[in-house]
Order: sequence, then structure tokens, then C-alpha cells
Amino acid sequence: MAAGSPVNATELPLDLVNPPVSADEPLDARDIELVQTTFKKVAEVGPEAAGRILFGHIFRIAPEAKGLFPFARDEETMWLPGSQLEKHGARVVNTVATAVSLLNDLEA
Repeated sequence: MAAGSPVNATELPLDLVNPPVSADEPLDARDIELVQTTFKKVAEVGPEAAGRILFGHIFRIAPEAKGLFPFARDEETMWLPGSQLEKHGARVVNTVATAVSLLNDLEA
């Protein structure tokens, strides 16, 4: 499991390595299954927690990104339950969940 990741690759019913996934090729059925299966595991923590994890990673990797979000200016309150960060993160995760659920509907 990657550091800080809520998903343990050994818990997934798919082989994440073989055959290799190519970012240069269009999505195929296996790619879609990989995305939907792994996202389902992430979604198990709930959109609020997944959103906090997401923004935690973003702000750790790029601290300057905090300046883009008004809710990220108060370090003491931005991580609290019910905070604007939590609400925004949940909206982002719910939007991604919708996109992931529609991957089978993509036109070739």
C-alpha cells in the first residue's frame, strides 16, 4: 500500500501490473474496470474523508495551492468536521464518482 493510501493493492481482485497500462492508448474495458474497482475501494471511506485525504495530499505536495482556496487560510479550522474544506472535498469526490461510474458510457 502506498504511504497514506486507503487502498491496499493486495485487496483488489485485479492485477494492477500485468498487462501494463499504457497512458498513450485509449481506455479499454480492463482500464475502466481498474479505475472503477480501485475508486470503489477509495469511496468506502466516504466522500468527506476521501476529500480530506485528497486535499491533504495536494497541500503536502504543493503548499502554495492553499492560496487558491479561501477555506485553506485557517489551518486550525480547515480540517474540522463540517468545514468548508470537507464540504468542497466531498463535492470533488462525488463529481469524480459520477465520472467514474459513467466510464462505460464513453463513445469510442
